[in-house]
Amino acid sequence: MPLPDWRTWTRVKFWGVKSLVGFRYGKEHHAVVGALVTHVDLPADPKAPGVCRAAFDDWAKPMMKTFDVEVKYDAPDAFVWRDGRLVEVTSVTARMATVLSSETYLVSYAAFPVPEWNNGCLVVGIAVPARDETERARAVRDRWVKEGLPRLQVTSKTDPPERF
Repeated sequence: MPLPDWRTWTRVKFWGVKSLVGFRYGKEHHAVVGALVTHVDLPADPKAPGVCRAAFDDWAKPMMKTFDVEVKYDAPDAFVWRDGRLVEVTSVTARMATVLSSETYLVSYAAFPVPEWNNGCLVVGIAVPARDETERARAVRDRWVKEGLPRLQVTSKTDPPERF
């Protein structure tokens, strides 16, 4: 996972979610990146876009409902990954309100098939808290999408067995 200024990132676990990896930037969680795997019935063409994103969205909806997350979708984006596959990027502004607080996050994620991982879909994303600086958070998120996501490398030929 490409991380700029890598010494400032700390490994984290996500409460209630089994992930491959997660990192936070700084002690104040200025940004969080993570990766997880879902499994779906992939189409005959494993490079077909959309299947993994839809599966991840279906997986995430119950959690979003549980935590009353309001989501506003930004314009879709995409990039051509190393193997020539088109990777769709979903970007959202997510607002979560509880009795004690209200937080807004600028989030982007990409979900794409890794067929050799037992019909796995790799989902990689970033969340940046707005903290009254929405445009700054958007710039951080968008820069990671443009510079970080395309540099991601899948190095394992098999579905990683450990989840954290």
